[in-house]
Amino acid sequence: PLESVIGVDAALKAAKVSLAKLLPPPSETNCGGALLAGELPDLEAARDWYLGAAGDGHATACYRLGVLAATCDSPNQTVAQEWWQLAANAGHVLAMGSLGDFYAARIPPDPARSRHWWERAAEGGLGEAMYRLGTVAMNDDPSAGLDVTMSWYLRAATAGHAGAMFALGTLYE
Repeated sequence: PLESVIGVDAALKAAKVSLAKLLPPPSETNCGGALLAGELPDLEAARDWYLGAAGDGHATACYRLGVLAATCDSPNQTVAQEWWQLAANAGHVLAMGSLGDFYAARIPPDPARSRHWWERAAEGGLGEAMYRLGTVAMNDDPSAGLDVTMSWYLRAATAGHAGAMFALGTLYE
């Protein structure tokens, strides 16, 4: 959590960006972040600072470089995956979740890899990963997967995931 605040502070100081929304960590074990707004040259400056931190093994900087690669004007999912892999290998939970999403979205999808990374992210407390695992269980086998789906949705809801809370409401209805 402290890493996320330090990273946001560094980006705000290093580039001409503004804080669009602060995403504080929901607990001591979850990461926070921020949505930054700025012009591309400013985001390039942030990228340069992240590269310096990544060179020193800073996992959150690697994760942010992956996000920038995935969302810039010329998105490069392969580069994003490489940065997320480095961050995930260092224990970065959001990067693990991003890898799960990456493998689920690629063509063809790789369900085993996406499930692997979502499970690791869920073990780290990422509610979104728990929710995705519940959804996968429901889609794989709606009748047999209901207990597994409910279990993942309950874990995600306990972690504060609003989508899981809504999904639980629909399942109980």
